[in-house]
Amino acid sequence: MLSSDEFFLYLYGSTRCPYCKVLSEFFGKSFPGNSYFCKIDEDRSCREALNFLNSYLESKGVPENVTGYIPLTVVVVEGRYVAAIVIGAVTDAAFWRDLAKAAPREEIPVMLGRDRVYEVQLTYEEQAQLVSNYVRLPEATATKPGLHQLEPQVLVALALVVAGVALVAYSLVRRR
Repeated sequence: MLSSDEFFLYLYGSTRCPYCKVLSEFFGKSFPGNSYFCKIDEDRSCREALNFLNSYLESKGVPENVTGYIPLTVVVVEGRYVAAIVIGAVTDAAFWRDLAKAAPREEIPVMLGRDRVYEVQLTYEEQAQLVSNYVRLPEATATKPGLHQLEPQVLVALALVVAGVALVAYSLVRRR
């Protein structure tokens, strides 16, 4: 199975869209950690990114009657290549894995469900730019919290340990 570093499903959809919800739940169960539901009805940046993505695809020749629907999923491979763009709610894990395994390539299928309805020519550089502009990938490694981000309980425990060490050190020095 491909890992999240190799393969990611970026779903544009709405919380009011039953197909979007079904697909989001399917991705969560079938590919935990490998998907994100960008909710265009709740997050303005998601809505704007989808509009820009649709405009970009239309500038590459994809008809408007294809780009105007949700759910729309961008299949990203290795964090920079687009394996496919799928419009519709396909709930078949093998389908998604097969799409991901076919990348990277410069002919990107645009699909309505399982049917390939268009193919977009995108160089590898254009794919990396598309992913960078329209897809929020998870960070590969979580950043370690700074001291100001630690919970108060942790700070109190840390202070008690430091005080205990200081007390032991003081008692050892005082005996001499």
